[in-house]
Amino acid sequence: QYFEGYVRNPPSPYKMREAFEANPYNPIVQFNFGLAQEKAGNELVAIALLNTYLAAVPEAANRDQVELLIDQLLERAEQKSKRFFDVAIEAVEAWPPGPFGEDTYTRRWDELRMISNFQIESGYLEEAKRPLEIALGILNTTSQWDEQVEEINFRYDLQYFEGYVRNPPSPYKMRDLGITQAEAHDFAAAEQTRDQLIAGGMDENILVGVLIGHQILKRLDERDFKGAEELIDNPGTLYGLVPENLNNNSEFKDAIKKLFRIYLNEGDLEKAEAFARKHLREEPNYFISIAIKWLQLGNTSKAQTLASTAFSYASGDWLCQKVEAAGIQGLRTTALAMGERLPIGTFDPDGAARCIASLANIFAFLGDVEGTTAAFKLVRQREVPYEGKRYVSPWAKPYPDLAAGKLKQAQRLIDRIEFDDYKDLLREDLIYTALTRGRPELAERYARSYNKSHIFPVIADGYEAQGDLAAATRLREEVRLEEEKRRAGWTPKDLHHQHDVDALLQGINLLLTGKNYEGYDDSVRDMETFISEVKTRDPHMMNFNLITAGKIWAREIMRIRHRVDERRSALKIS
Repeated sequence: QYFEGYVRNPPSPYKMREAFEANPYNPIVQFNFGLAQEKAGNELVAIALLNTYLAAVPEAANRDQVELLIDQLLERAEQKSKRFFDVAIEAVEAWPPGPFGEDTYTRRWDELRMISNFQIESGYLEEAKRPLEIALGILNTTSQWDEQVEEINFRYDLQYFEGYVRNPPSPYKMRDLGITQAEAHDFAAAEQTRDQLIAGGMDENILVGVLIGHQILKRLDERDFKGAEELIDNPGTLYGLVPENLNNNSEFKDAIKKLFRIYLNEGDLEKAEAFARKHLREEPNYFISIAIKWLQLGNTSKAQTLASTAFSYASGDWLCQKVEAAGIQGLRTTALAMGERLPIGTFDPDGAARCIASLANIFAFLGDVEGTTAAFKLVRQREVPYEGKRYVSPWAKPYPDLAAGKLKQAQRLIDRIEFDDYKDLLREDLIYTALTRGRPELAERYARSYNKSHIFPVIADGYEAQGDLAAATRLREEVRLEEEKRRAGWTPKDLHHQHDVDALLQGINLLLTGKNYEGYDDSVRDMETFISEVKTRDPHMMNFNLITAGKIWAREIMRIRHRVDERRSALKIS
């Protein structure tokens, strides 16, 4: 009755999101939020929430009904994903035929081939035949253009296309499909695709590299940091080979960088440094990141040691990191002189100004008022206004006040900043500056004001360093009770059960923030509006944007379907 009632009258998605953020581990909250998302048409988020609910409470009385709803939502999500491709095909078919040139047979053929390729990469092999068959029809009506096509070196191979429609996709497209399967963490399917490639005599190195990278990423999702690091150290243990140029494989490198960021963000700076020295020696920006964390914690000595390491690792391409390293070491004149010489890039004209703003931040943590003021002036000189508006100097403007310890004045400037990303970073700088100035009570006030409770443990350490053990104990107890509140309503059976649900909740948070969608999160929230906007906003890029959204949807569906299958398999085994 409870389930039936909520299916007919689900609560508001907005109200349920507030409840979920306050109490994400509570299965009832997961279930109700899932139903609210289903009602709102957000199938992927709904599936993820309902799947997490059944993972948390596998013996739920309404399990069969929820399983059925999940299957229905998966079908609906897949139809939405396919619709992106259908709209793109319809758009190409609607183009009027004309003389050879813009918007003609040749461009239509190219667009249809691109759509087919993306469908194959999305796992829609049967659907990928349709645009190719349409392309064949177009080519068969344009034989009179053959001489002109030959003349400009634009040949068509009809036999190749006919074979492509009737036979399985090319090995290259199958490899792309395997990569998409690995991205979705559906390793069984990706390994099957790899075996097909091997049987066809295709080089498997690239796909195996992708598989290894995503196997590491999956371990990180499950918070198995030890297992992830062991696989990074010994990548050949999974598939019996270490692919050539594995260190240049983007997925493998992404996994290494993600583990580094986990160590850094969880405050294990010693471990982050050891890991960076072992795996990221060629990228000094990671050592700069650790050094700035040490500055935030008031440990200038350790920061300068790391900056010296970063400076020695920085080659000619790491100009900004050399500027930052010199600043951390207190070499004000050298750092500013190098900042003046930073080139202005064609594709990133404000890159130099942002680097100097980072230098101002470093000088502020060092309490160097003169250096911070000079860096801010240099930002103004090097900044390239966009449509008459400055974007970097408002970020750098509060740093001279932070350096001088004028925290109220700095706070006023920070709160006026228009851009949320810069404002958020500066608010954390304000909190850490209060700490380094021996003002943990002020840091706590700022942290509460800006909803930065994740900094409470560091502030508690600040109280302890000041000898105020009562305040340190109070804040740590508050953190403990808040975590208990977040986990209220659910008790895991064991640590493995806990990690399973943690990983699923992490996936939900990525879905809710749109971070899985590479800028296409609007397409997930309201597909029809997204399609309408894409059609009018940029007609020349319309099809590419549509099929990219379709592919991203397909990848997320694969990922979620795999998680559903994993949970169901685990239930059968138990």
